[in-house]
Amino acid sequence: MGKIWSKLQLGKRSRSALLKASTWLAQDRGSMNVLYAVALIPMIGALGLATDTGRGYLLKARLSQSIDQAVLAGGKVYFSSTRDEDVLKYFSANFPNSGTITYDTPFFADFMGADVTLSTPVEGGEAGSETLYVTATATIPTTFMRVLNAFGCTSCNDITVVAESQVERTIRALDAVITLDMSGSMDGSAKIGAARDGLVEFMDAVYGVDNDVSPTLTVEGTDYNLINIGFVVWNSKANVTTNGVAFSSASTQGVSAYTNPVTGSSSSSVWLANNSQVPLIMNPRNTSASGQLPGGWSGCVYARYLGGEGTPGSQNTNTGSVNTNDADLVRSAQYDVGSGSTQKDWPGWEPMAVLEAEPRSGTWSNTATEAGVNTRWGSGGDAGWRNRSCSLAYYTDYRTSSNTYFNDELNNMDAVTPVNGAIQTGLQARADNTGTSPALTAADTSRPAWIRAATANPDSNYSGTMRFFNDNTRPAAVPPITDKPGNTDCTPCLARGIVPLTPNKTAIQGQISTIGDSEPDGTTNILQGLYWAWEVLMPGAPFNEGLVSTPFQRDRYIILVTDGAQVGGNGDAYKGRFGSGENAGDNTDSAHGMIDAPVEASSWVYGDPVPSVVSTNNNLDNRLRVLARNVKDEGIKLYVIGFDLADHPADLRLLATLASPPDGDSPAYFYQCDTAADLQDALKEISSRLTDIRLSM
Repeated sequence: MGKIWSKLQLGKRSRSALLKASTWLAQDRGSMNVLYAVALIPMIGALGLATDTGRGYLLKARLSQSIDQAVLAGGKVYFSSTRDEDVLKYFSANFPNSGTITYDTPFFADFMGADVTLSTPVEGGEAGSETLYVTATATIPTTFMRVLNAFGCTSCNDITVVAESQVERTIRALDAVITLDMSGSMDGSAKIGAARDGLVEFMDAVYGVDNDVSPTLTVEGTDYNLINIGFVVWNSKANVTTNGVAFSSASTQGVSAYTNPVTGSSSSSVWLANNSQVPLIMNPRNTSASGQLPGGWSGCVYARYLGGEGTPGSQNTNTGSVNTNDADLVRSAQYDVGSGSTQKDWPGWEPMAVLEAEPRSGTWSNTATEAGVNTRWGSGGDAGWRNRSCSLAYYTDYRTSSNTYFNDELNNMDAVTPVNGAIQTGLQARADNTGTSPALTAADTSRPAWIRAATANPDSNYSGTMRFFNDNTRPAAVPPITDKPGNTDCTPCLARGIVPLTPNKTAIQGQISTIGDSEPDGTTNILQGLYWAWEVLMPGAPFNEGLVSTPFQRDRYIILVTDGAQVGGNGDAYKGRFGSGENAGDNTDSAHGMIDAPVEASSWVYGDPVPSVVSTNNNLDNRLRVLARNVKDEGIKLYVIGFDLADHPADLRLLATLASPPDGDSPAYFYQCDTAADLQDALKEISSRLTDIRLSM
């Protein structure tokens, strides 16, 4: 009975337990706990996926940016032996790490603790459109996403991203001329020294530090240099000889028949010196060697300008209304400039004589002799006027009876001793120590026509009386008479000549790097710096280094560096016609005539278009505006750097109008550089724009 009871009791308990279990299962309280428990793992996985995906995108963005910067750096120095080192350097700078990076070897990066591998750059493309391809991978551990391993994820412990970039070096061949102001105001290490050092770095940036010559491109069997650069220095005139070559001989070259605009004689040839490509319209030999230049040729030339301030009887017979037969604003040989009776031919340039346009040293005295002839130029109680000056500071009267003075192509006062009562053929007139000097004869055909016209009458003797220009007024038909010389001597012709376009970096850089801090001298004529840069850059005589066309894109640039306003004076390229000092740049003297020039409005700011030409005063600044317009009209991009001119807003404004307007290639072509650091930064920025690099992936 007890066993039966026991079994019954057990059955009751079992039934009670089952009843309780079924009751619990029938209830829904707490069921969400199970669902949460079941869903927790995928929820954490999803959260991890979102978090780690965001981290992956962040890693990808940083890796891509670093690759882009690195491959661009490599593209800029594509031909350099240090190119791959530059890629590593730029990648490391943009993707920080504490170790040493080598190609194709994983390294631990500071950024997100990533393991990174950078591949060796791969070259591709064809000559003229070379490519550089770089790829990198980076791996970081995941955070919450690794819980998905419970669901069978086999790659949820880390995230790997890949970044790749390719740069295509689109070849745009470069012809450029650097034209550097070497006037006296550029003197010193803070001025010319800064320009020198900046330009040396500029050359390295354009060519590459390790490259001495331009890369070449062969198209249909013809080799082309992709980089050609020339170098011009100037003050108020430019030395047009080939730099480093001394004068030793001259020969003639046949040209179309013309009337010499300086001498008035008919000719069918020009002169070529052994040390210059520039044709000359006078024999550059010294008068003592049967040439036409007293003292020989300085190496500089006058601008091809007759001017509008002359009067009938003077050299050029122009009047104030004639400013159309000059060739100082057009390049190469020019015939039939102007029209009618004032038409002129300009197959070459007039060379500057040493004794005519170069500074003189010493003083005159009663006992001084020139070429064996005593002078009276030092007589008088005032010793201040005994200092000798270049002959452009003097003038003499040719017709004593009419007291007519001539202001142009002045005499070399001390050239030679008269022979048999007449000036020697090929030599200029000279004042000597007598009150009456030998008669000039019409046979003197070596000098300008106006001299010969003045001496056609056998009674036309020149008196030998010495007079001086007054530097403070412009030359006129009858200049102010004074017994003292001008207060400034002629500005000197710089010793450095032109370096024509060359693919050789060493040739240009060698000239730039040897410029001395005290080498700059003389006054400033920006016209000459821009003009001769234009001649050097463009194909066609006198400089033929530039190619007319290339089978690929070729850009032409001029980079002009100056620190000053235009200044006139004795011995400048315009023979002092525009007067002395800065007034020569912006004077409004009506005697110089008018000129059509692009003059900006008073509200103009850099980047605004410059209006069409208007009739305005003929002066150096307006002629410069015309020249810059002519240069840019040939498709040349003109960079202009105004250095140390913060206190000269008018000069900065003029320079800004000369520069090319902003475009797709450059947001600025004009730079105001107040300090040496500004100048060097500007040159770095310009150099970076002279090679077109574009990202292709």
